[in-house]
Amino acid sequence: MKKYLLLAAVVCGMFAQTAKADEDSWKRNKGITIGFLTHQGLTQQEFSMQDALNGVTPHYDSKFGFSFTVSNSYLWPRSEGWAGDRIKVGVDARWFDIQFVKYKENPMDIYYADDEELNLDPMQLNLAVGFGPIVSVVPFPDADNGLRYLRANVYGHFMPGASALIRKDYTYDDDDNSYSSETKFSWAFVPTWDLGINFQWKNFLIGFEGRWSSAKYKNIGEEDIAGEFAGDYSDYLNEWGLGKKSGDDKTKFKNASFRINLGFRF
Repeated sequence: MKKYLLLAAVVCGMFAQTAKADEDSWKRNKGITIGFLTHQGLTQQEFSMQDALNGVTPHYDSKFGFSFTVSNSYLWPRSEGWAGDRIKVGVDARWFDIQFVKYKENPMDIYYADDEELNLDPMQLNLAVGFGPIVSVVPFPDADNGLRYLRANVYGHFMPGASALIRKDYTYDDDDNSYSSETKFSWAFVPTWDLGINFQWKNFLIGFEGRWSSAKYKNIGEEDIAGEFAGDYSDYLNEWGLGKKSGDDKTKFKNASFRINLGFRF
């Protein structure tokens, strides 16, 4: 009789341990993440005919950058997951995401810089929120060691937000056959997409993520930018995808970046 009672106690203990491991694997879904950019590019998509003829297409590469995110994952089913409590799906919400990037000088900054103008390194600040699908996998829910806490999360987000940009803008002078520079302050509503994967163990997380965005930035403090060939030629240039119409004070840029994320979950 004592042997049966002892065996029953051992079995109950095993089931209790497994249930606790499953709960610990799934319950840590909110927290903070710090991202370190390995690279981000900023490329101007619209430029004048003269810039195109001269082979001048403004592009910046990041010098350094970082991001800070507050997020929460809402997983389903709320009870035991699929495939032996190994898989759950849901929505990942980024309630706050801020990113700062400082860029290197490009060749135009080096050759056409004007010492009399305000000389600031190009930089960018983004504020956003985000929502998207997430698939979470706990590969070893029944392990009797630390592997039962291992979890992989694959996710994607749509992140609408605002972006501020400081950069150099260049104007071509037909008379002098040369460029002059001016520091520009711009902003835009930026829709961003991201795709990433992270690996979570208990409270700690490491991951990898790519982001892409494209938007038209409005130059602050300007009412009218006619482009290089304003007037009779501006409409033709616009049809060719070059230059800007008279009265259009926006410039289109695209971003592409990759980062390493470190996070804490609770």
